[in-house]
Parts: sequence; C-alpha cells; structure tokens
Amino acid sequence: MERTHDRIHVIDNPALYRLESSSSSVYYIDTRTHPRVMRARGTGATGVGPFDDTWVELRLLTAFAPPEPGADRAEENFAVQRLAPWVIAVGHRHDMDYRVGGSGYWMIGREVTRIVELDEMPPEGERTIEESERLEGEPYDFRRDPGHENRGLWRDQ
Repeated sequence: MERTHDRIHVIDNPALYRLESSSSSVYYIDTRTHPRVMRARGTGATGVGPFDDTWVELRLLTAFAPPEPGADRAEENFAVQRLAPWVIAVGHRHDMDYRVGGSGYWMIGREVTRIVELDEMPPEGERTIEESERLEGEPYDFRRDPGHENRGLWRDQ
C-alpha cells in the first residue's frame, strides 16, 4: 500500500520512501534499519552517478527550498532556506551525504514533486518514472545549485 506525504522526518518515522521529481531517476530512502539511499537511474536527460542503482549508507539528509525566481546567487547575502536534518519535503531539493568504502560523497536531487511511503522496494525495471518536460527546455545543470563549488568528494579527518 502506498501512502503519500508532503513533509516527513525519516528518522522519527522509519520507512521506505520514494522521492519523485521531474526526472526519470528516482531516489529511495530506507530508514527501517540504518539510513541508506539508492538513486534508481532513469532514461533521458538525467545525470549518471558512480553508485546509481546501488544502496549506499546515508550519513546526512538536508532539504532546501529552491531560490526565488530571479534571485541573484552571486549576491553575498544569498541565503538558502534549509529544513531540519532528516526531513524530506515536497517542493524542496535534497542534499544527501553518503559513504562508500570509507569515502564520503554527496548528491542533490531535483525539486521533489511527490513523496511515497512504500511497503517494499519495487522490482528492478519498475523503479523509475517517465521524465516530465523541463521548464524552458533547459538541460539540467548542477552548476546552478547553490553552493555547488564548495561540495564534492569529502573524507573524514
């Protein structure tokens, strides 16, 4: 049985969640035992990640609202509105820090349009969705993400 949410704290409410967006790729967050995430890579104009279609340890999850249209991201006081850690929300993008083989990585998904709580993982071949039309037909460009230049591969000190 599927249940939808507009906003939910995934640690306080352990479950398997599917995060859908305009992309054909879908993020799955599973907090039933220990937090983990999988990006099920779709087709079309979606990026390619080194750990697509693989469960990885989720170290931190942060949601942030997209900037207002016309906001100047180069301004010194440009601020990103973030929610509490481990909260997922429709209308927000999600920054996921994860660990693979002792090294840390991050990924940011598109603005979430739907959150679905699942009883079980869909079978392979049914984990992605149809891609929506892009606004103004623009390809996705990660360089437009706030703070992208300060993120990337990280390692524990």
